[in-house]
Amino acid sequence: AVHPYLSLLTVYLITETLFTLLLLLAVLWLIKSDKEPSLKYCLWIGFWLGLATLTRPLTLIFPFFIFIWGWLNFQTKRAAFKTALLTTLFMSLVIVPWAYRNYKVSGSFIPFYIGTGSNLWMGNNPEVFKKVDKRGILYFPDNVRIKKADLSEVELDRRYGKMALEFIRKNPKDFLI
Repeated sequence: AVHPYLSLLTVYLITETLFTLLLLLAVLWLIKSDKEPSLKYCLWIGFWLGLATLTRPLTLIFPFFIFIWGWLNFQTKRAAFKTALLTTLFMSLVIVPWAYRNYKVSGSFIPFYIGTGSNLWMGNNPEVFKKVDKRGILYFPDNVRIKKADLSEVELDRRYGKMALEFIRKNPKDFLI
């Protein structure tokens, strides 16, 4: 909270700042529902998680953790399942309009954003695995770029994703390291 550099970052418009706020709002509502799950709490948890997911898709796995949390906190296991299911439903209701918009614009199902394949490729390619100083960063090797000639953004991203998965499949030991 008092680190100068992290305090400075709050003045920039970056996804991490918005994501943190949205995630904290979801956690706040989750804490409020601590002992007794209700439709109102599930709606607000799902709403904030849905917005957080549109900001950074990392929160897609959160309903699973909500189920585990409910399993440990609620009186019945049914309540834990119901809470996770309702939260997922409300979360989906926030995400679906954006996914539909993406489908109408691109003609492909893209629930969040384009870039997953190229991001995977930037972290898992021959250059990153050969050079120690490139490990742990997103690095796009110039010698292995796909020419964008007649490819849409979606097709380009899918190609990079396939290249990354193929590279990981051929180098499982290096990938795990």
